[in-house]
Amino acid sequence: MLRSSLFNIFWSSDLELKYSILTYVDFLLYEILDINQRLDSNCLKDFDNLKQFTIRFESLEPIKNYMNSDRFMRDPLNGPMAAFGEK
Repeated sequence: MLRSSLFNIFWSSDLELKYSILTYVDFLLYEILDINQRLDSNCLKDFDNLKQFTIRFESLEPIKNYMNSDRFMRDPLNGPMAAFGEK
């Protein structure tokens, strides 16, 4: 898998949240990774650095508190117009 090898080179193993203030890019990356993992739980099996990023992101205290609150909505994936998983 050339593409996965190149992606892992680009996102080196020291990819981490180094800033005291999160940027919108951190949230965008997390959202993309989270959605892909929910659709295919093995999609990050070759990308340990990205799996670790999601774990570190979810373990940040404000993020963890929000995800454990009743305000957090796991679904729908893409808003009310999305057909995937619609009930």
